[in-house]
Amino acid sequence: MSRPVRVPAVLVTVLVLITAGCSQKNTNVVPPSPGVPATATQIVGIYRTVHGASLQLRGSGDFFLLAGAGPVGGRFELRAGSFTVRGGSCGPQPGRYTVRVTGTPEPNKARLEFALVDDACAGRRGPLIDQRWVYVES
Repeated sequence: MSRPVRVPAVLVTVLVLITAGCSQKNTNVVPPSPGVPATATQIVGIYRTVHGASLQLRGSGDFFLLAGAGPVGGRFELRAGSFTVRGGSCGPQPGRYTVRVTGTPEPNKARLEFALVDDACAGRRGPLIDQRWVYVES
């Protein structure tokens, strides 16, 4: 006659917790809402274009743009839709744009649109205004 196998309650609890943890969605993904963003935290994330370009806007105020002539990095500020970038290969001269979010606040549907105010750096100016930036899950 065989003896019943007992599974310790601790093992069952651990397995339940591991399974529940694997099924949770990434709460780090917060797509931007449509309209004119007031602060940088409203547009933080990774944006891509159909041409393979990438724009990362970090909560620290750092940005990284990979498009066109090569990578451009530096710092950005956003106040009431006024987007200013500085640094990296473009030097200290600021680039100024207006920015707005269009589309649905979901990954692959929210779009970031830039309009040029003033920027002498072609390496960031061209990609920012000539391409369609779509928010992606990060």
